[in-house]
Amino acid sequence: MLLYRVHLKGNISIGMYTAACAGNFFEMDGRHPSPNSDSMLREAWYNICERNRGRPPWWFGFGSLEQFSNWVYREEWWQRLTDEGYVISIIDVPDGQYHLGYTQAVMHKHHCNVVRSVPVIEWETLRVAAQ
Repeated sequence: MLLYRVHLKGNISIGMYTAACAGNFFEMDGRHPSPNSDSMLREAWYNICERNRGRPPWWFGFGSLEQFSNWVYREEWWQRLTDEGYVISIIDVPDGQYHLGYTQAVMHKHHCNVVRSVPVIEWETLRVAAQ
């Protein structure tokens, strides 16, 4: 399955919520629900957390570019993430190593293969790459 993740260029483990600008613009208005609030992820996320007490070895991302653009929906945010060195990657994840939600996805970090990365501001170019 091809999924998407925003992360620091050269380090997939550092996601977009660690960006200095993230706290300034990712307001919690319902567009950015926790996995417990996403009814398609709730049970899977609960089970992941139960099996992995503490910090689960899973990363957050998106099941589609539509999910990404609904989450990070302003061009100024794309530019600021890009300015801070963040990219969006297409990631190939084997069956059984991811869970899709209505608003986001989670993927097991030990089973992710980056296919292609572009600066966040260029995210729309990935539409062609994913086809």
